[in-house]
Amino acid sequence: MTTRRTMPIPRVFPALSFKNRIWLSFLLLILIAVSSSGALSHMIAARVLEKNVTDLNRNAIRKSALLLDERLKKITVTAMSGMLDDSFTSTMRDIRLSNPGSYFAHFAELQSWFMLMKVNEPAIESVLVTTPIGDFYPTTEFRLSENSFLQSGMYPIIKEKKHNVWVPEHKDMFFGGKRSVISLVMEPLIDDHTRMDGVYIVVNINVSTLIEALTDEWGVSAADLYLMTLTGSNVFTSLPFARPFLHKPDFLERIAVPAAQPFVYQDARKDYLVDVERIRLTDDWILVGVRPTDDLYKQVSAIQWTTVAIISSCGLLALLFSRVVTSYLLRPLAQLVQLMKKVEASDLTVRFETSRHDEIALVGNRFNRMLEEIALLIEGMKAADRSKRVAEMKALQAQINPHFLYNTLYTIYWKAELAQYEDVKEMTFSLSQLFQLGLNSGRETTTLEKEVLHVSEYLAILKKCYDDWFEYEIDLEEGLQLMRLPKLLLQPLVENTVMHGFQSRKSGGRIVIGIKRIREKISLTVEDNGCGMDAGKVEAAAKSPAGGSSSYALRNIYERLQLYYGSAADLNIESNPGVLTKVQLVVPQDHQELEWEEADERRNNFMRN
Repeated sequence: MTTRRTMPIPRVFPALSFKNRIWLSFLLLILIAVSSSGALSHMIAARVLEKNVTDLNRNAIRKSALLLDERLKKITVTAMSGMLDDSFTSTMRDIRLSNPGSYFAHFAELQSWFMLMKVNEPAIESVLVTTPIGDFYPTTEFRLSENSFLQSGMYPIIKEKKHNVWVPEHKDMFFGGKRSVISLVMEPLIDDHTRMDGVYIVVNINVSTLIEALTDEWGVSAADLYLMTLTGSNVFTSLPFARPFLHKPDFLERIAVPAAQPFVYQDARKDYLVDVERIRLTDDWILVGVRPTDDLYKQVSAIQWTTVAIISSCGLLALLFSRVVTSYLLRPLAQLVQLMKKVEASDLTVRFETSRHDEIALVGNRFNRMLEEIALLIEGMKAADRSKRVAEMKALQAQINPHFLYNTLYTIYWKAELAQYEDVKEMTFSLSQLFQLGLNSGRETTTLEKEVLHVSEYLAILKKCYDDWFEYEIDLEEGLQLMRLPKLLLQPLVENTVMHGFQSRKSGGRIVIGIKRIREKISLTVEDNGCGMDAGKVEAAAKSPAGGSSSYALRNIYERLQLYYGSAADLNIESNPGVLTKVQLVVPQDHQELEWEEADERRNNFMRN
């Protein structure tokens, strides 16, 4: 039995054709982009929606708790303000004096006080004032005389807490009808703000009125809203708990925390959003809102499935159309690659042809122009035997690093693939300008303006290839733009700086090119903050015909200056490694171009010396 081996992805990917790699990359990028944006959009939308739902739920229960607090407060204030009534205060004075003979008179006087309280607060069902001389109550109510307040469960509570007490829902034991009420038990205050011993007021509140008010504010069935004590008792006993977990110890422990925040509670594999608000006028009453998260977050689930559907649809569309789009986009580039292969086989007659007018077409046109210029250059090199000075110039051109052109073309290629068309246009234009200015229509001399433009295009291309490697600055003194001098003086110096001075630097490089008058001469300087050199040793090698290969470019420049200007020109080098390295070329300001023969004679004399 043979084991089938699968090639790892790093080996499979390079084994694919370039077209398939682009297609696969294009497909993967689309899927990653769509999936990432979809997942991020879903995450953001879900979080915002969940927060909004939670906040709305929180606000609803806060309003409900505030409403209940306001109703209880209004009832309390109504009862306490009634104590200021003259009939009530006079009754309390007689009770304090233990005058039972005035019971019936005060009983009649207090009927208007009872009526006024019910008018001010319709939620009040009945009122009982129990005193040592007898009970006072509205004549409209049937008093169950067998049930004494002092024998009820309310009396021990008010005696223990010594302040107003709210009693959860119960059947009214003091009046007929067995109505469900919530009771407020109070000890009245008299004129000197002392409590009356043995006197208690019981205000019974209609439960249905409070439940309806809470339901209207909550906005849903009251089955999801519970008024309970910290011990888990139900305040509204007529509304039994619809959620069994409300009695569980772990649930009660979480809601008993002061200033409890909304939390999610899980019961029977179902999640519930729980909000808690304390009722301020009571000791241990809390309002608890419980809603299933499934009902609250239905829109989140809808967003999730919509996102999945969109991502799947985009994936199918990308699979169907990416190959077609890839083939269409890469067709002219594939044609250009085939032409480059023919050029490698020394066929310079090929030309790139396309009906398109995009960036690739521009590269193709520049490629055609480059081939034409290369052909002209080859023809010019064949005729260069007429002059050794021309040969020296061509030798300098030959030493320009060929990797620069390869790296530039491949950078243009990949930037085109990545749709960075502005960079493609700029690099293509800079490359064409570099070749055009370097060739200089076959002339050996150029102007300072063109020389500066040539080195600027060279630096611009390097900046596009290595963005953060270095910064540069060029300062050309006004009035020197049209001065003529041998071409290709600055570019080799800059290339030396970049390739050798910055070889150990990843970023932070700086190149300053300065051209200015010094008396009757012109100074051309290239300064950098690279790794530096042994200035004396390099300068000596550059001025010596037998110098090493490391100083070949400097020696070539120096020889050409000597051929063109003689002893009137010079080359100087200064170096402080890592701080400042400076190469200076000094040439005469006014100089008539030498004849070919005189240049040859000067070169021979120089080589002999």
